[in-house]
Amino acid sequence: MIGDGFYEGEFVNGEISGSGVRQWADGSTYTGQFLNGEHHGQGLFLHSNGDRYEGGFLNNQRSGHGVLVLADGSRYEGNFEEHRLNGTGTMEHSNGDRYEGDWCNGNRDGHGVYTYGNGDSYKGRFARNLRSGPGVFFHHESGMSYNCDWSNNIPTILPAKLRAETSERLEFEAARKEKIAQEPQSSEAQEGDQEAEGSEEKGNEEEAEAPQGPKPLAELLSQDFAAGSEIPRMVIQVCSEDGTAQTGESGRLLEVTFGVFEREEEEEAGKEGEAEAEAADEVQADKGKFKRYPSKAYPLQQEAASNAEKDKEGAEESAAERSRPYPPTFVIGGIKMADGVAVLEGLKLPREVEAGAYRLRIGCVYQNCFQDVEALYLLFNVS
Repeated sequence: MIGDGFYEGEFVNGEISGSGVRQWADGSTYTGQFLNGEHHGQGLFLHSNGDRYEGGFLNNQRSGHGVLVLADGSRYEGNFEEHRLNGTGTMEHSNGDRYEGDWCNGNRDGHGVYTYGNGDSYKGRFARNLRSGPGVFFHHESGMSYNCDWSNNIPTILPAKLRAETSERLEFEAARKEKIAQEPQSSEAQEGDQEAEGSEEKGNEEEAEAPQGPKPLAELLSQDFAAGSEIPRMVIQVCSEDGTAQTGESGRLLEVTFGVFEREEEEEAGKEGEAEAEAADEVQADKGKFKRYPSKAYPLQQEAASNAEKDKEGAEESAAERSRPYPPTFVIGGIKMADGVAVLEGLKLPREVEAGAYRLRIGCVYQNCFQDVEALYLLFNVS
């Protein structure tokens, strides 16, 4: 008997050393090598809580290569140091998640591959269990991927909105920024108010003389369009809140819809008011769904047959409400983004629309797991 348990095995000079078995009162047992009474060498430790470790020990602590199986079924195989996960190893969680890579003080730290039970995956750098540094994340449900820098588990450039512009204008803006960046900066301070004033005037003159470049998309869309005419070619970018392009994103599906977005306008008007009734809250939720998926909330203008479907669904509406036509909304295309951009070209306005003001809506078919990306609305005047 030793302390609160017993030991059976070898002794050296009265000390527990060599091979043996030790058991504690709580039911935990250790079978393996000892040195001066401590677990030292190779051994198997069965904890009373159901955890199981087999591998190297040093001074009573897990050390070197080993296999740890937790009571919940999670399994780690790899390197240990001072009883913690340190070095390289593979953790298979009971929920289906799996990580293979570097560890430091029990945390995922360094380079590794994390495969989630839902099909998502990440390959890249970690810091204290979080995605941090360069890495590639794949979102299984939407098919989207992010090859970019990360901080605290999210992209450093977090997608928030869409931007549309002509390719010619984007190339012009990029060339202008590059030219400005390459201009030598004067290291000498301006002397006197006259020199500073003269420099400012010169700068204003240079800015006025600078080429204006191709027309921006907004200017091209300010003209009237005929029904059935082709939509100007444009480049769609996904950007952060401050307008910085996220060039590492691929796979985002965009739906291009054209029409009158009545419920969107009602929603904006509702924001100006204060509290609404409970029924209005339900409408507000419906508006939010429509904002993301317009083609599902407002299909193409339908005929009287649509009223029969509503009756089947048990909708109780007045005859006047049933006879009121939906605002015309047309799904005219879909595009897939790669490297943060997509080119919209070859699409035409519907021939069925009458003269009036409409909007071209470019919105995401699926949102990702970080935050929703706002849809883009472009105003079109049909003559």
